[in-house]
Amino acid sequence: MISLYNLIHPSFERPKEWIIGSYNLIEENVSIGEENKIKNYVEIRKGTKIGNRNLIDSRVSFSGGDYCIVGDDCILRFGSIIARNVRLCDRVFLAPHVKFIYISFSTRPRIPKITTIEKGVRIGMGSVIGDGVRIIQGTIIGALSFVRKSIDEPGTYGGNPLRRLK
Repeated sequence: MISLYNLIHPSFERPKEWIIGSYNLIEENVSIGEENKIKNYVEIRKGTKIGNRNLIDSRVSFSGGDYCIVGDDCILRFGSIIARNVRLCDRVFLAPHVKFIYISFSTRPRIPKITTIEKGVRIGMGSVIGDGVRIIQGTIIGALSFVRKSIDEPGTYGGNPLRRLK
C-alpha cells in the first residue's frame, strides 16, 4: 500500500509488501526490504539500507551515507535520528527521540567511525548515542542517557555520565 504525497526517487525499487504513510522522503540508492511499516514524515536519505519487518514510526530520520543500516525486526519510535555510519542489528528497539551523533569534537581531521548497536539492544527515550560506540547484545539503556563510550558487558545502564545499574 502506498499513500499519497510521498517524495520517492524514481530509481527506488519498491518492495512487494510494505505499508507506507504520507509525506515521506526516500532518496536515491535506498534499499528497503519486505513487510516494513513506515509511518508519516519519515526521511530516508541516500544510501540507507533497511532490512525486513521493521516498524519505522513517524518523524524518524536517516542521514544516509555509505553505512546507515537497519537490520530485521527493529522498532524505531517517533522522532529518532539515525546518523551516518550507524548500524542497527536485528531486533533493536529505539524509544522515541533517540539520537545518534555523527560528529567529532576533536580539532584533528575526521576519521569515520562506525556505531554498532548489536542484536536485541533496547534504548530508552531521549537517549543520545555518541560517535563510534558499540553497544553489545543484551544491553538496556535507560531513558535520557548519554552513551559516549562502548559497552562491552551486557546489563542495564543509565544516566549522564552513563553507569551500570544492574
